Amino acid sequence: MKNLEQLGLKVLQSLDPERAHNLAIKALQMGLVPKPRSRSFPRLNSQLAGLTLPNPIGLAAGFDKNAQALNGLAACGFGFLEIGAATPVAQPSRNRRGHPGGATRQPQAPIVSLAQRSRRD
Repeated sequence: MKNLEQLGLKVLQSLDPERAHNLAIKALQMGLVPKPRSRSFPRLNSQLAGLTLPNPIGLAAGFDKNAQALNGLAACGFGFLEIGAATPVAQPSRNRRGHPGGATRQPQAPIVSLAQRSRRD
């Protein structure tokens, strides 16, 4: 791991989880992502639900719930990305009192917003 990566990790680990997550999303939106050294290993190709994936490693739903950083995440070399729930209309946020600091979750974006973001990125 490079010195800059180690410094970045220490900074992120010193923040509360919600703030670190938001900073990670912002960095991905700005294209500040580690680039995979090699993108193609044919023996890792995988089949899932009739789709051919470049590798079996994916990012599960929950990290980028509102699809704010699709291109940045796609550049990380995942075989697939699951962005979470998409609904016809925006869903209200809910208070997360059980979490440190009582952080409030952002409302999830409606499907139309997700489609517009994927075209814009």
